[in-house]
Amino acid sequence: MKIKRIQARSVLYFFFLVLFASPLNAEQESGESEQNDPGFTARANLAYAIGVNAYIYGYPTVELFRTFYEQALDPKRGHSIGVNEFHHARELVTPDDTWVVSPNNDTLYSRGWLDLREEPVVLDIPPIEDRFFAFPIGDFFHDAVASLGWWNVGEKGGSFALTPPGWQGVLPDGVSQIEVDTPMCWILARTLTTGDPQDLRQVHALQDQYALTPLSQWRQQRSTYQDPGKSYPGWNNKDPLNFFAVLNAILRINPPRPADEGMVATFKEIGLHPSQEFDSSHVDEAIRSGLLRAMKDAQGIMAMKNQSMAEIVNGWLYLPGPKEFGTDYLFRAALESVALLHGESAMTVGYIGNLDGQGKPLNGSNKYQIEFDIPPPVLGFWSLTIYDGTSKLLVDNPINRYSIGDRTEGIQYGDDGSLTIHIRNEKPSGDHVRNWLPAPEGPFYLVIRTYNAKPEVFNGSWSPPPIQKLQ
Repeated sequence: MKIKRIQARSVLYFFFLVLFASPLNAEQESGESEQNDPGFTARANLAYAIGVNAYIYGYPTVELFRTFYEQALDPKRGHSIGVNEFHHARELVTPDDTWVVSPNNDTLYSRGWLDLREEPVVLDIPPIEDRFFAFPIGDFFHDAVASLGWWNVGEKGGSFALTPPGWQGVLPDGVSQIEVDTPMCWILARTLTTGDPQDLRQVHALQDQYALTPLSQWRQQRSTYQDPGKSYPGWNNKDPLNFFAVLNAILRINPPRPADEGMVATFKEIGLHPSQEFDSSHVDEAIRSGLLRAMKDAQGIMAMKNQSMAEIVNGWLYLPGPKEFGTDYLFRAALESVALLHGESAMTVGYIGNLDGQGKPLNGSNKYQIEFDIPPPVLGFWSLTIYDGTSKLLVDNPINRYSIGDRTEGIQYGDDGSLTIHIRNEKPSGDHVRNWLPAPEGPFYLVIRTYNAKPEVFNGSWSPPPIQKLQ
């Protein structure tokens, strides 16, 4: 009887093994045979080729939408500020602020997300005296539309109507027109502050006068919260192909420009063209396979481009002011991956430092210094800010110093006007602590911003020195 039970159990076990294992093996064999099918491989490779280009082309647009969604639409976050309104930061940015990458630590931000499909929106800038301010405006492909500041607005301020493509109408007297190339756009205004309580109150008073108003309501009383009243795609982090679904939907709101049509026309082959509706839950398996592979490789291509996306001067990437990218999609994607919503003004020049003087990536396990024989020559001000290489945010540190510059109290200059900045994770000894910029334990990068730079910055007769790794 015992032997029979064993045999019976063995037969029963074998039955269940066949019952449950056979479909799995059949499915595996089916998957393997499908992937070995030349047609499957061809479709996957086609999706891969198109997907790499689509990811690089669409990255700035999708990242802009993700940021817009999180700041103005996401129902899980709750929002008191909607579309076509300003949201003002009342303090300088700290490591706790995650809404934008590579933020400056010199100005208070005022951000606005605009949808011009119904009508133009009027931007009002009040009189601002003896203070740097900039209102960069960008379209939804991240091309610069305009940058308004003291150099072109003046101290008296002004009113500016942001108009959508093809708008034809009459503006009120005293309102200047700014034509935007896409129905959606963004503003990320900067207003200089020392950060002390009295100066912050003065900047807050200015921010309270910044206004975004639909043209039909200009100079009238309006509500403080504007319900979008429009349909936007959702954002689903759980969907691995969410990027392409969002890109497809946003291109229907912000149509590709004529120069982009050749690139975007190829999207039809995988159902991604804006004339089609891309449903990631019903994508052909071959296309899904190709797109997933494309995303990973496109990110690697962008990371590689980050190291050489601009002229390199002494190891620093030289980035003069905002620009129009045209069809240089890779440069645009690489830059926006580290500097989304960038572009203070045409008077601002930036330098990004990813490598030391020997061409090695910067890492907080090492000690560095920068020796300026001549600090950045500016009519305004300059700053050197450090960012975590992984999060691209400011670096938390025991002295709450996220940047250092000509307005930093207590920094020590040489008798000849030179300046040495010490960059390391551990606190240095002696007077070096006065010029210490704390680094994270791991990878990091640096950004020099020169506001209202002097001619020698623009003509290249001045450039930042290499970042020296100490032994």
